[in-house]
Amino acid sequence: MTDLYSHLTRTQSAYSSTSKTNIKNNEKSGDVIQFKKDGADRYSHAMWIHTKTSSDLQLSGHTSDYLKRSFDAIKGYKTYRIVKM
Repeated sequence: MTDLYSHLTRTQSAYSSTSKTNIKNNEKSGDVIQFKKDGADRYSHAMWIHTKTSSDLQLSGHTSDYLKRSFDAIKGYKTYRIVKM
């Protein structure tokens, strides 16, 4: 995840938050979201924001071939890092 983040942030802005509400209110389709578990040193997962609805984000990723997985349904992470695309 560090290499992806380092590469993307050469030309794109980024920020992190522990608030899902903050993430949902400030992101758009095409942005990259990374996930870090509580107490972890590194971010362990990344997905792309496929669609933004009025109340949630639909994410796409390869782990289980998700096309539109609800951000609200993802559990077990404490911090989210966004790369604005």
